[in-house]
Amino acid sequence: MGQFIQAVVQVMPGVEPGAELAEELRTYARGQLAGYKVPRRIDFRDELPRLATGKMAKRVLRDEFLAAMP
Repeated sequence: MGQFIQAVVQVMPGVEPGAELAEELRTYARGQLAGYKVPRRIDFRDELPRLATGKMAKRVLRDEFLAAMP
């Protein structure tokens, strides 16, 4: 219904984000998860948004991606 699994990954210093890393992550996920749970798209960020408590601000990411959808 217009939904798909997307991952947003914060890369560690010295790790080069790109298509090769995305495919490596998908391959790992296929071995650990059911096929429908494997992300179709993987976005890389230098830093993920965090709340004052240090927890990831998932709502901020969700709202950002929903706003970018056509």
